Amino acid sequence: MALMIGGIFISQYNSTAFEARNYGLVPLFILVVTATIYTIHRFLKSSPHIELDSQSITFNGSAVYFWKDLEKMELSGKRPFLLGTEKEGVKLKFEVEKERIFLDSMYANTPEIKKFIQCVVIDKVNYVGPEITEPTVEEATNEQFVVYKGSQFVNFYGILLWLIMSGLLYVSILNIEHWRLVIFFILIFSVLVSRLVWFLHYIELSEHYIQIRNHNLFWTRKLYRLSDIQEVVFEQPTKMPVCMRIITKDFESKTYPAATLWGKTWRQLKRDVEAKSIKVRNECVSEDDEPIRFKFFND
Repeated sequence: MALMIGGIFISQYNSTAFEARNYGLVPLFILVVTATIYTIHRFLKSSPHIELDSQSITFNGSAVYFWKDLEKMELSGKRPFLLGTEKEGVKLKFEVEKERIFLDSMYANTPEIKKFIQCVVIDKVNYVGPEITEPTVEEATNEQFVVYKGSQFVNFYGILLWLIMSGLLYVSILNIEHWRLVIFFILIFSVLVSRLVWFLHYIELSEHYIQIRNHNLFWTRKLYRLSDIQEVVFEQPTKMPVCMRIITKDFESKTYPAATLWGKTWRQLKRDVEAKSIKVRNECVSEDDEPIRFKFFND
């Protein structure tokens, strides 16, 4: 009976309107398929399988390029990715061949790849593994640090963080007897809170070190010897505050969002870091008093 009713219903609904609805989904289907193919293509193009030796580099097991034919090489810098976005990556240009690009974030051993190229191809020496050791806090006990920071209470991310924290505290007090509801709200907002906290770094610079601190995680710190740093980058990934990327001489790379720093503070930090004979690649902070793009309470 159910099948019969269903069959009658379908036969009665066999109309032009039903067919028109199906045709209306075709453009959406084409758009989804096109976007999927494009995304897969970009990911595969940005992360080929790589094999290295002292004579050549091979991509995807078939495209072999010899180091003796290398015309140009950039081991750091922004490379095209998805829909106009860019990521850190490597660019190689060989004779009579197009450029080959691969992105840092696509490989777990990117620093080792770059170190091999640096040693074997550029310096013409035997490859050695990473040599840089992380400094301890005790090493910098007697250092005098200059602090580059702003107030989180006049910053979009800081204000949003404390509004959420205050709201959670208020809900907890009102619903102290309904502890399951309190835990639910805490779990719901914990990811957002952790993200906002991560945005609120600030920077300290001394004669021999750069130190990364956090406004709210005051017990944490990340210390770098200036002598270990190859390059500093000011960048602003999509929908994020301005960040400092630190690239060490073993090609390890780490990004620290610092939302509370104003434009003039970034410019001063750039001058002070460059005075330490360290290259600074400024990709987003205006060199004058114009506002930073995507600004959130930063000048």
